[in-house]
Amino acid sequence: MSIAADIAAFVARLDSAIDSAMQGPVLDGAKKQIQKTAEERVYSYPPVFDHRRMYGGGLIADENLLSAYGDKELTIYNVASWQHLYGGAYPGEELAEAIAAGSPQYHFGNAGARSFMPEAEQEFKPEFERILGDALRAAGF
Repeated sequence: MSIAADIAAFVARLDSAIDSAMQGPVLDGAKKQIQKTAEERVYSYPPVFDHRRMYGGGLIADENLLSAYGDKELTIYNVASWQHLYGGAYPGEELAEAIAAGSPQYHFGNAGARSFMPEAEQEFKPEFERILGDALRAAGF
């Protein structure tokens, strides 16, 4: 086998390992960080209600954290829906966007704007490097 063929085979194996890591343990870790950050920045402010959707259809429910992966880029979308009792969204506005912007349609206890997705991304960066490194080492790199 030529050096070029060896390099091509190595790059293909590395690409496959990166893709697997990004769609597996990296995605799982990023979702956990989003959930943690949303609990801290969105769900912990007073007044604390007896029942909040949180994991039951809210901002941190697994089914509301959708992902897309391609060209070595992982994107996570928060698609939590509005509850009807709060008057609903402005057309085209997602619940996570409304909370981050402090939308007047979502004004629990005058909590104001509570961004959490960009903060979760920043907080996840050191963990991302560890998780990706661990996954690549487990794949033989």
